[in-house]
Amino acid sequence: MNKKYLLLLLFTVVLNNISSNSNIVVFAEYDIDKTEANSLNWLIQQYGMSLYMKGYTCSSYNIDQYQSNYIECVDDPSKNVSHITTIYYSDMPFNDTGSPPFIDALSFGYLKTLVLSPNQDVKDISYNILRLLDQPENINITNLQLINQKIDVYEPFPRYLYQNLQLKIMGTTSSGFPQPIMINDGGFPKLTQLTITINHSLTLNHSTITNLSLVTSDLCLISANSLRIAEISQCNFSNPLDFSGTENLVLEIKDSINLNLTNMNYTQRLLIENTPFESFPPESWFAPGFELILSETGVTGVLPHYIKNIPYTFYVTDSNTSLVTAQLYDTYCLTDLNIRVATLTSNYVPDCFYCYWDRMETFLPTNTQPPPDNFKCNVSLDSQVFYTDSIYNFYISGKNLGYGDGGMSSDLSLIYSNTLFRYFVSSLSGKQKIVFSRKYNVSSDVIWGQQPRTDISLAFYNFETKDTRICTRGHFNEYSPFILSGDNRPCERITVSSNWLNCTIYGYNPQNTVSMNVSDTVQSLGFYSYRDLVIKSVSNITYEGGDITIKANFGKYNFKTQAWVNNTQCEEILVTDDMLICNIKLSLENQPTVLDLMVYSNSYTVYTKLNVVEFLNDCGEDSLCNGNGQCLFGRCQCTNEYYGNYCDYKIETNINFVPNDTSPSPAILNNGVSFSFNIHSIQEIDPLGNLIQEIPTDKWDSKVSENTITSVTTYTYTITNSTTNIIASIEYSTVGRTVVFANQSNYYSPYNLKLSIEIDDWQYSSLLNNLVINVLTKYDNSEATEKCSGAISSGKDPNNLNSINYIGVNLGGTTFYGRFLPLGIFDGRVIQISNELKPSESPEFTTVAIKIPHCKSCKIDPDFTMLLNPSGECNNPEHKSKSWMIAAVVAVTGSIFIAFVVGTIIYIIKKKKKNRDHKRRTGKLKQYYDNQL
Repeated sequence: MNKKYLLLLLFTVVLNNISSNSNIVVFAEYDIDKTEANSLNWLIQQYGMSLYMKGYTCSSYNIDQYQSNYIECVDDPSKNVSHITTIYYSDMPFNDTGSPPFIDALSFGYLKTLVLSPNQDVKDISYNILRLLDQPENINITNLQLINQKIDVYEPFPRYLYQNLQLKIMGTTSSGFPQPIMINDGGFPKLTQLTITINHSLTLNHSTITNLSLVTSDLCLISANSLRIAEISQCNFSNPLDFSGTENLVLEIKDSINLNLTNMNYTQRLLIENTPFESFPPESWFAPGFELILSETGVTGVLPHYIKNIPYTFYVTDSNTSLVTAQLYDTYCLTDLNIRVATLTSNYVPDCFYCYWDRMETFLPTNTQPPPDNFKCNVSLDSQVFYTDSIYNFYISGKNLGYGDGGMSSDLSLIYSNTLFRYFVSSLSGKQKIVFSRKYNVSSDVIWGQQPRTDISLAFYNFETKDTRICTRGHFNEYSPFILSGDNRPCERITVSSNWLNCTIYGYNPQNTVSMNVSDTVQSLGFYSYRDLVIKSVSNITYEGGDITIKANFGKYNFKTQAWVNNTQCEEILVTDDMLICNIKLSLENQPTVLDLMVYSNSYTVYTKLNVVEFLNDCGEDSLCNGNGQCLFGRCQCTNEYYGNYCDYKIETNINFVPNDTSPSPAILNNGVSFSFNIHSIQEIDPLGNLIQEIPTDKWDSKVSENTITSVTTYTYTITNSTTNIIASIEYSTVGRTVVFANQSNYYSPYNLKLSIEIDDWQYSSLLNNLVINVLTKYDNSEATEKCSGAISSGKDPNNLNSINYIGVNLGGTTFYGRFLPLGIFDGRVIQISNELKPSESPEFTTVAIKIPHCKSCKIDPDFTMLLNPSGECNNPEHKSKSWMIAAVVAVTGSIFIAFVVGTIIYIIKKKKKNRDHKRRTGKLKQYYDNQL
């Protein structure tokens, strides 16, 4: 075997993936294993270690583990011995205790780390430390450092010691070694890190090595696509370097020759120093934010414009004038740039270089134009608000922010020159002035915190101030400069906490869900704010249970809309923005006639009542609706040609609708017969029936809107010096339609009239008082000759014999027909109302008194239709009437004024009932009506 004595300057081996021993104890009290103790004593003598053994335990060697030299042991209680795991000896005075005894192997079965770095030669240079350690029992060594020692390189090498090699560092000063040092997968299958200093050839052909530090004065052949960090010096390259299979490589080549770098891929850093390299590398070699440093390479050509992968650092330096030309691009502002050797071919200079001219002048080409006298640096941030959430840092981007020098905030670090910094914070939210450069006085306030998130938003209207307060629960940064709007109106007087964001929309009363938008200058967030829940109506239910229809302002995108009846949930069928239909499966026998109803929506809870009624079938004999319709839910639904409670009249289409421009008193004409109606007055009545105040509604403002099938005339009556408002709307349509009103589905025939009356904010004298709306009707049959002219009939409400459901005036073959629903909605609840006929001394006049309870805003809807009597004879339908209800509805909307468009059907209403003010009013009716009509 050929032998050469080599000076081993540094030799380190680190091995991984070895099963570790647990319970390592420094200075264990068991005696050290005798074989290991003998090996340790040999090392003490060979290397002149200052270890004075006073016993056989670790502690007996009198070494402090916190000094630079120590040993560590692990106990094995099963055998009452200790095993050495670490020996660290470095740069201590030589302690000569005599020559070591003869030994042919060093045995450390548990040793993981061995560092031997004497400051002079060993005692007996005939021993080869590598050969002594290269034993089967020493395969657990993971870190071996042999520094400044002569060794005998033998073959085959290694045999056992380096089968799990992870890191090897070695160096020689001898020459004439017969073969280059070979580092390959076969000899070092698990090598990942190699640092080697030699003066002869090296061949590296390996697939797992990641870290390489190589210094050699001879030939080197390198093929290792697994590299991540490589530092190569004094190498005479014997092969082209191709790193196309390597990503994120950091490569530094210094003081070398014959470099032929052919390909690279996603390289992080490339430094070539004192090594010929003639042309600039292409952009495809690099990763974003790479570093390129070319120093004393003799490179020539046009300085590249790296656009896609912008360099973090780009230096081109040469002591000799280089043949490099360049232009200054805006993207160079992002780079720590030094291109002094280049010559500019364009006079354009980006602002960033002028902003920091006294710093950059020495790094730019000598022919760079200086900044003009009137130059002003524009420093800006892309945003001053940042989201941190659970991360205690964020990135700040902008323009002309500097190069991270000249004194900046201690928690600030540069990522890209002038454009990107990283700021570390100690809290999850805050506001701070940060300094990018004290020298250049560049600073800005920044705000950071959690990203805004809304959970629920509620809208509260203030009736006194006429403003709406928006209260939004969620997660917010109290330092952020929020801008809010609702329904495209500014939301002001903003208050912010970590969980609430509140604002006010002045002078606005939203009728439903408010569409909100919030911006913190970083993003805009849309959400909905929900009005306080107002129940407008609740349908009745029979004792068998069934569907319940609840009308309320649930709003668009409402959530968790639910109802409970006597603590039993009502099973949802349909939810819209203004209606909830649900089914209750309870058997309500022996239950009270009024049940508790709880409605929940959009975080609001409202309690109201649910009426339980008997199911009434009012579809005529055998429920056949005279063969002109079908019985649905106890009512006749007629075909398009028929109308009436029992579909016993045909609809008259040959009519003329004559609106009145000054009051809600239109006329309907047919064959010389005229029928008209008018709102005569509104009265406030006390609990005893006494008249408290009366307003004759004789001064109206009107407005007409029309389309191809419908005409709507709206009349407004305003009481002087009062907040009370009255609106009457008359709708005339040539087509039939179905309208759900007060939770009742009602069909309105073609060629109908519908009257809607709404009273808002009536100024009551007492909370105990109610209102009466008097509707006056008149018919004129001066040209009619039928024997039945003027025959009047009415249908009574079986639940209230003083109230009527419909009224008809039969003039030969024509009937003026009206119907009235005995329901109203008062302050969010559906309540029964009374429609009563008042006696009149004049036969052509009929007055219907619609009695409604105390309410702040009320609406009623009688409607009328002209029908044909198929028999052509007088017809008294009174015996047929059960509960076909007229559309007389009162809807309460707080003090919010809502114009309801009502109805369909020409009506005549009568009922026999004496009234306290009958005598006072009878004499005035004819005169009043003549003036109005």
